[in-house]
Formats: sequence, C-alpha cells, structure tokens
Amino acid sequence: MNQQKVKTIISRIIEIMLLAAGICTLAISGLATYESLLYEDIASDGFLETCVAGDILGIVLIALGIYLHRRISRAKKRQLEASAPLELPSDPTTSSIENPVTIDIAPADTNDQDTSTQPTRKPLNKKKIGIVAGIVVLICIISCTAITYRNSKIQAEQEAEIAAVQQYNDYIDNFYRLYLQAHQGASTAESVCVLTYNVWHDKIYNDSSDETEKYLKNTSDFNDAVQNIYADTEIKKNLSDIEDTQSSIRQIMQELQSCPDEMNKCYDAAVELSTAFNSLAELALTPTGTLTSYNSSEQSKVDAYLTAEQTLSMLIPSKKDRPYFDDETKEIVEAYSFANCLNQTSEHIPSNITVKDYSLFGKTLLSGTTDINGITGTVSFSAMHNSVGVFDYISWQADKPDDASIEKFVEQMTLLYGEEYQPKV
Repeated sequence: MNQQKVKTIISRIIEIMLLAAGICTLAISGLATYESLLYEDIASDGFLETCVAGDILGIVLIALGIYLHRRISRAKKRQLEASAPLELPSDPTTSSIENPVTIDIAPADTNDQDTSTQPTRKPLNKKKIGIVAGIVVLICIISCTAITYRNSKIQAEQEAEIAAVQQYNDYIDNFYRLYLQAHQGASTAESVCVLTYNVWHDKIYNDSSDETEKYLKNTSDFNDAVQNIYADTEIKKNLSDIEDTQSSIRQIMQELQSCPDEMNKCYDAAVELSTAFNSLAELALTPTGTLTSYNSSEQSKVDAYLTAEQTLSMLIPSKKDRPYFDDETKEIVEAYSFANCLNQTSEHIPSNITVKDYSLFGKTLLSGTTDINGITGTVSFSAMHNSVGVFDYISWQADKPDDASIEKFVEQMTLLYGEEYQPKV
C-alpha cells in the first residue's frame, strides 16, 4: 500500500468521523431543545443557549466533513486523469520524416467508449445534502424559537413576580396610611371632645380658663357655650378635617378588602380601628347626652381607639423585598432596599442594618450602618411628619467615597429606583 492510499484512507476516516460527530451533535442538541420545550423546569439559565451552540458546532462539523469529502474526490479524480495511458501507433518503426504520424483530435463519442476499464466515482447526492441542510436549518429555527419563547416567558414570570410583591407592599402602605390618618384624625377629634367637655363643665360650674373663656362670654347656659365652640372658625376647620379623614378611611378600607388571606388578621384589626375612629369622630362632630355621660363616652371611645391602634401596629407585616432583574433576565442582588423601609416602623428594619444609636427628639430618629456596593455608610430613618414612628424620610451618607464609587452607586440607584431627583431651583 503506497503512501497516497494511506493518506486517502485516513482522510476518509476523518471525513466519516466529522460527519458522524456533526450529525450526533445536532441530534443531541435538537433532542435537548425538544425536551426543554416539553419540560420547562429543566431549562435552566444558559441551557437553551448551550443547545444552540451545539447546533452551530454540529453544522460546522458537517460542513468540514462535506468539504473534506469533496476535496478527496477531486484529488482522486486528478490522480486518475494523470495516470491514464497515452495511446500511440502500434508500429513505431513506420514513423519517420517520410511517413509522419497524423493524430486527429476530435470530440470523443461517449457512446462508443468502453468504460468497463475506467473507474467511476459516485457523485455526491445533492438531494441528501439538501435534506441534511434542511434538518440543520429546522433545528436552528426550533432552538432560536425556544430561546425566544423561554426568555419571553421568564420575563413575563419576573414581571408577574414584581407585580405580586409590589401589590403586597401596596397593601402594607395602605395599612400604614390608615394607621397614620386615623391617628391624626383621632387626635383632632379627641381635642375637640376635650374642649367641649371643658367648656360645658365651666359653664355649669361657673368656672373659666384661658382655653374656655372666649366660648363662655355672653352665654345664658351651656348649650349656648357649646354652640359657640362649633361656630368657631378653627373648630370648623378641625371638624372638616375629621370628616375628610372619615371619607379617606372609607376609601382605604375598600382598597384593603381584597388583601391576601395572609393579611386577614391585619385586615380585621383595621376594621376595628376604623370602627373605633368613626365612633370617636361622631362624638366630636355631634356631642350628645349629659356632661357625665359625655365624659364617660369620650373616655371609653378614646380607650377603644388606642387599643385598636396598638393592635393594628403590631399586626402590620414587613414589606417583601422587591426583586430586580437586568435586561438578560438575571436577578440583581441588592444589598439594601431603601424603598422597603418607607412607611415602616423600627420593628421592620432589615436585619443587615446594624443599629448603633436610637434617639427621640420630638421625632423618631434611627441610625445604623450598612454596606452598599462595598461602601460603608450611615443610614438614617426619620419620622418627619408623624409622631407614631412611621418612617417617611430615609438618607444614606458615606464618608469621602471616591468618584468611581459614587458613579457606581448612582448608576445602581438609577437602575433600581429611576432617574435621580433634580429639585427645581
């Protein structure tokens, strides 16, 4: 066996191996793609991308196999043409200058040629190549469609997850809205009730104070004095605020009716708070009874309200962490969520906040430390606009961060919470 034949055999073996490997790779990746469409739970991150990579690898291997096949065939054809014998006259002695040999060159008649001694090469079946190419294209289309379908479904699931968490947190915000508005409204109602009792008492017992004196002037009995209270401009505004709070609470309670089952106890407490507030508000809006019964009613209604308020504050759950995802549907792990601490009390501060001091200067102030993007800073929680410790202002401050850290921090905050607020000058 000469060297050329050995090379041909080796080339044929490589050709067959390439074609076989390419077909097997395409078959495996195609089957995996099909399985991932049937059983979506196995299609983890990068799974379908791996299938497409397998399709591409299979196509490359088949292409190399076909290229090698054609190259071997052309080399064999050239070898056969080069080794074909040249036919000359049978009696070379008759060839001389006087008797020249004339060779006529004309197109060969293929019908008269004897091809029994000539080796034949089976042409590459173009139909089979077309079928293989069609299968390859089909597999690629299925894989790309599967990836698109998988990504769109993951994105839809992520959006649904975000919406569910946001809805859950919105319910918590509404519970705190109820809590804050009822507290403010109850404080106003109680102040009206206390003033009414004091004026009523002072008129009956011929007493007066700086608070009640202006309502007692030129009155013949306690009814006139009480009417002076409700004719006062400031008291009218307070009563209007109480009615507005009643309307707002009714709206909040309607929104809370569809809260999740896991919040049922919290909703029941909200109903109790709403009922207690309305009872106290009605007493402030319309005083009735005797001085003694009015005072007793006011005390019992305030006590009922305070109990309902404390119960609700203990039952409002913590907010859930809102998930964040990038454009490639990969989750962004956030070290700390500022938004989740708004409308929350100190009991719901995340565990990764290390509290180092707690102070109360008329308003609730809670300070702690946390790391954001590797930067250690001080985070402060304040109840700026309420006296019940519900945080409505949060700030985070780091000592002398470098420019790169600031840029990275702003970039992440923008990604999570939107564009930076630019106050109007």
